[in-house]
Amino acid sequence: MYAARPRPVAWLASHPLTSTSILPSPAPTSFTSARLPHRLRHVARRPRHPTIRRRDTPHATGLSPSSGPDRPPGAPPPSPANDPRGINGTLPFYVALVAAQALPFIFPHSGVAGDLTYFTTTAVAALIIGCRRAPLEPFQSQPISKTQAIAAPFAASTFLFGSYLLLKYTTVNIGAIFNGLTTFAGTLCLKEALDPVFHSALSLAGLQDLVLWQQNSPLPTAEGDNIEPARLSLGPALASVAAIATTVAYLSHVEPTFVFSNMIALGICARVVSLVRPDSFVVAAGLLCGLFFYDIFWVFGSEVMVSVATQIDSPGKLLFPRDVADVASSTVKYPYAILGLGDVCIPGIFVSLAQAMDSALVQVKKGASEGDSPYFVAAVAAYGAGLLSCFVANLTTHVAQPALLYLVPALILSSLGMGSARGELNEVIGFKVKTGAEETQE
Repeated sequence: MYAARPRPVAWLASHPLTSTSILPSPAPTSFTSARLPHRLRHVARRPRHPTIRRRDTPHATGLSPSSGPDRPPGAPPPSPANDPRGINGTLPFYVALVAAQALPFIFPHSGVAGDLTYFTTTAVAALIIGCRRAPLEPFQSQPISKTQAIAAPFAASTFLFGSYLLLKYTTVNIGAIFNGLTTFAGTLCLKEALDPVFHSALSLAGLQDLVLWQQNSPLPTAEGDNIEPARLSLGPALASVAAIATTVAYLSHVEPTFVFSNMIALGICARVVSLVRPDSFVVAAGLLCGLFFYDIFWVFGSEVMVSVATQIDSPGKLLFPRDVADVASSTVKYPYAILGLGDVCIPGIFVSLAQAMDSALVQVKKGASEGDSPYFVAAVAAYGAGLLSCFVANLTTHVAQPALLYLVPALILSSLGMGSARGELNEVIGFKVKTGAEETQE
């Protein structure tokens, strides 16, 4: 996990980001005939006829009700700027991600300055997009527990060292296997990351709820209820086409291949940050600290990390050529500077927690506006400063640097420092993420 030198992608297979199952939100309690008088039960058992819902409701878009505003009949649709299914204020960061892909061609001999500009821009933009989407997600993953946080560095180490042994002493093509798994998962993540973009673009023309396909009739359940018919709207269809086209271009080695690889990788970053959440501040800090020592050990203690990173090509890392001419050259062994996705996703989980602390400690408890986000702003600034420190250290020492060596202290101290300055230090340390059930009880 370092900025300007190769880094492995082992976190995708052994990290709690993938070992944590993503479960849908609990379904509402169904209405059964057992609650009715005996003479009315035969009526309740009759399957209901398919209901034709309004096309301006979330059900008509192929999304769950929680992913969009469940408006009453006749209510006007939300404006594109306030639609939770749209980009919702993240347009500048999407633009930054796209613009950054042109840097290697505008400045083909940018060197370390190009590394710093590209990785900082793309990492911060993907991190913010993921954090802003997190409160709007219709599905939430199971929170990372204390046990999972403790096990994370050991699981990551096992996968990393196992991959190294397979690469060095066997003929097993672990790179192809990992590339296939990462590319498949990355395509799904990229589609989800592009959904808000196409939804907002289509909203300008009033086509955001245009249905391309709809199931003919709902499916009855054991209770006599009906499952909402499946629908496919224009926005998700376009996002799927764009994601699949990007993946096909990457797998077909269409030049510049590293650009398509980076787009898939950035989709993974945004999606992971929006879905994965720690159980509490203590768990988040513990996860960072465990991977802090993992990163230091494998970067400074052996050749394992560099070997695995340079021999496995997949969208599990961000690539930047310091000299575009070296990409096509056969004399340059590895022409890219690398930033592992773990250096974005792991800090991103902590930044997402800082956003949750803003919501609970600042906006709800003290009645501040949604724009008042001191913990989130401090965490993003700390992430940028930590990444900058890593690049400076790499440039000064010419030795591969573990990025978490700089990012972890900066992130944890940013929240503790902000909490101390605001007189909320105890609340920050004791902060816990509330589950849906706990929020319902309140």
